[in-house]
Amino acid sequence: MTTVLYTELLKCRRASILWIIAALIAIPSLISLFLGLGSLFVLNSPPKWSGFLVFSQSLINMLVGPPVFAMLASFLFAREYQEGTVNSIYLYPRHRASFFFGKLGILFLLIATTIIVIFLINLGMGFLFTKAPLTQDLFVGKVLELLKIIGLQFLLLPIAIVAGVLSRQIIAGIIVGIAGVTSSVILMIAATPLKYSVYNPYSFVTFIIDSPLESPLMIRGFGTLLTLSVLCTAISYYYYVSSDVHGAGV
Repeated sequence: MTTVLYTELLKCRRASILWIIAALIAIPSLISLFLGLGSLFVLNSPPKWSGFLVFSQSLINMLVGPPVFAMLASFLFAREYQEGTVNSIYLYPRHRASFFFGKLGILFLLIATTIIVIFLINLGMGFLFTKAPLTQDLFVGKVLELLKIIGLQFLLLPIAIVAGVLSRQIIAGIIVGIAGVTSSVILMIAATPLKYSVYNPYSFVTFIIDSPLESPLMIRGFGTLLTLSVLCTAISYYYYVSSDVHGAGV
């Protein structure tokens, strides 16, 4: 498994997808920088910690993260089919399941690294512009939210993965990610009651950050997300390990 992980990581290093990840890191970081400069020099008031830490996490969790991570997931699982190199993968003396779970491992690593780097950059911005001390309660709370965001974004990925595996097209996962975020925004603009919108996985990952998971509504929303994630993973796994590399049949 270690060899598979290393191989998949090397593929990512040579891919243009890393520039998209770099942009994902740069966008919220630059926005935080401009917010800090604007608050300090335009409003003549030092920004607060919540402005740096809350904004970047909300931006990643609700708008930017899902489509970019969906693109990354679809890229990893459909790339070999589009490039016509999928046959060479299965010449290795390893079961296809190793490649499937290896790709999942790389996805989790990339998501966690990206989100943590963004958090650390915004933490540095806060120390640079904010005069108030960072309280332990705020820091611990944001770290816990950070871990929650990583887990939730990873649970969303199988929705894009199943689209990429079934269609064998990278664009399919991208469309799924964009459609998911769009549906979440539409529900928000339409002021859809939480008791309905929580069943949309892309809306749920936004609501749960500031809500206790123990509430019945959040439990139902998490159950929907988890069920959909497991189901999509199972379907993707079945087709990935048993499908003919030349056709769409199994």
